[in-house]
Amino acid sequence: MKQEQVEQIFNPFYTSKLGIGSSGLGMSVVYNIVTHSLNGEISCHSELGEGVTLTILLDLVEDDKRDEE
Repeated sequence: MKQEQVEQIFNPFYTSKLGIGSSGLGMSVVYNIVTHSLNGEISCHSELGEGVTLTILLDLVEDDKRDEE
């Protein structure tokens, strides 16, 4: 992925695919779930010709109800 694409990946309606079924909403939905619903962080790193790495960081929350059982 080119750096210009990496910078746009989480923007709504951004897509690098042409054709039917490419709304460009997938990664923006993931971004909103991770950052707003789960209070996490998501980042994208790409090496051109090597691949893309998405990193998602979430807080660990211990379940107090399991301790009661």
